[in-house]
Amino acid sequence: MGICVPSPVDWNLTPHVFLVINVGLLGLCALVLLSLSKTFSVVKGKGGILALLFLLTAVSFPWGAPGALTTSLILALAMLLCLCILFSAYRSNNAARQLFLMATILSLGSMMQYSFLIMSIPLLIVAGMFKCLRLREVIAFVMGLCAPYWIALGLMLIPPESLRLPAPTMLWNDVSSHEAIFAGLANIGFTALVSLILGLNIGMKLYAGNTRRRMFNMAIDIVQAAALVAMIFDFNNMTAYVVTFFMGATFQYANIFSLLNLRKPWIWLLAISAAYVAFLVLAYMNL
Repeated sequence: MGICVPSPVDWNLTPHVFLVINVGLLGLCALVLLSLSKTFSVVKGKGGILALLFLLTAVSFPWGAPGALTTSLILALAMLLCLCILFSAYRSNNAARQLFLMATILSLGSMMQYSFLIMSIPLLIVAGMFKCLRLREVIAFVMGLCAPYWIALGLMLIPPESLRLPAPTMLWNDVSSHEAIFAGLANIGFTALVSLILGLNIGMKLYAGNTRRRMFNMAIDIVQAAALVAMIFDFNNMTAYVVTFFMGATFQYANIFSLLNLRKPWIWLLAISAAYVAFLVLAYMNL
């Protein structure tokens, strides 16, 4: 549930409209992800692989009921935009405007799903790691969180009685088959294990390289880890964090081809793709 407006899954739209929105959001996420990587050199020269693996991993998990719109893609897009903002503020002497804008995005999202507020925590950790979180930035962030609600309530766009505490719904009610959930959990477990192994191996390569690039990759790892922790402790709302989690794994996979001297990279790409195609088939066979 959102804090003051219905969650996307409750919007009164037809399944065809939801499908168009989902596809559009998925494509937009891929474009922003590519722009983020290219602009800030997060993964060098592997844009095609990055986009392919993101699309493949994102659609391999059943976000919710077929023909519905969930928060998962919207949250992933918001997190990518917030990372772009934070990367542009790296070691900035005055990042108040960037922190205000980031908080505003999260605040608007929280109106329809409380997961946006939960995912603000890793972003603040990243801001501190980037040395752009001082007193004025903290004040700007708090003002950014309050501004959308202040404006909406002040203009009576949202009646005060519509404000409510988050009320999570049971995960098991979101899909028509429990087998699809078990397939999804296997997918998440596999991705988490592989991400951990790659993070330990690739981390050494990044540590010996450019500091700025290492910090950006570390920021993405923190967001991915936070999404995994949120899925564990906010299990009933797990589907909201899934695409953000896979987005972080995508950068890990792309770094395999960017940092490691692979003799036959196409075999690795084929193996990763085959694994997620298998998870996709297993999940959607049981929907």
